[in-house]
Order: sequence, then structure tokens, then C-alpha cells
Amino acid sequence: MPRIHIDEELCVGTGDCVRIAPGAFAIPDDGDIVELLPAADREPIALLRRAVYDCPTGAITVEEA
Repeated sequence: MPRIHIDEELCVGTGDCVRIAPGAFAIPDDGDIVELLPAADREPIALLRRAVYDCPTGAITVEEA
């Protein structure tokens, strides 16, 4: 399973990752940054890679185990 990390200092909450992989990422109502959902590691790796690629600040990393 992939290991996914969001650097909270880099994340500005654009929501691109949420649009790409809504099963992995969310922006809570009370927050400005993206959070990782419990089932994030079960999302298709192609979607996770796309979220990494499209993150404008480079806040997301994915390591394949």
C-alpha cells in the first residue's frame, strides 16, 4: 500500500487533490489545509500520482511500498 504524506506547512488548501482523488483527501469545514482520509491508501495509485503532480505547492508525497 502506498504511504501518503501532506506537508502542512506547504499546503494552502487549493483543493486540487480533493477534486482528483476525493476518496483520499478532504478539506474540513474548519480548516484551511487538506487532510488525509482514512481510506486514502486504497485509492488507485494513478489518482494519487495525479494529485501529487497537480499540487501547486508540492505538499503531497506518495511512496509506493
